[in-house]
Amino acid sequence: GTYRTDGGHLVRLAYGTSTAKKFSTSIQLVNSSGFMWDSVYNANLGFTYRPVDRFALDFDVTFEKQTNWLVHTGDRNVTGFNAFNVMPSVSLDYFISSKQQLSLKLQWVGINADESEYWTVPEVAGRLVPRIKTVDEAKDDFTVSQMTVQLRYRWEIAPLSDLFIVYTRGANLPNQGDQDLDYLFRDALTQPIVDVLTMKLRYRFGS
Repeated sequence: GTYRTDGGHLVRLAYGTSTAKKFSTSIQLVNSSGFMWDSVYNANLGFTYRPVDRFALDFDVTFEKQTNWLVHTGDRNVTGFNAFNVMPSVSLDYFISSKQQLSLKLQWVGINADESEYWTVPEVAGRLVPRIKTVDEAKDDFTVSQMTVQLRYRWEIAPLSDLFIVYTRGANLPNQGDQDLDYLFRDALTQPIVDVLTMKLRYRFGS
């Protein structure tokens, strides 16, 4: 359906130090409102550590708090959620030698959303119509927990000849209803749906 929303705003503040230094940091703060929510507060923090050319570590984490996040829940019904999101990522690269590289990447998205307001999309385009949820309707609270971890080793045996060893672990937890984010992170680590070790050898014969 189609419905009318109020106008919004976007305010962003950002600061970062020089990435040419061994240790650099960045911070970004955002506040917005409009189309799909009443307000969103977003904070992104990160740092990069590069003590030598052979080693680099990047870390970023985003915290996001949403008020009355509108989500379609069936038929003409829309539920507003108060949600808190955490999205960390880690990237590490280490060159053991000129021909050997070890890299690690981890990304996780965790969302904990609690129902707060209930609406119905009008038959004729206009503003959402408030509705009262009956006691026999199930709660719409939901969680999201998705993780990907990859550890990769590469050895250049000779020009155009490489050995790759890759370990991949991934999780996509089903909706937990109402669960703390620290438990979601732990469960994503311990309950993978992908847990694979792969080896690939590419070798060029001839001169």
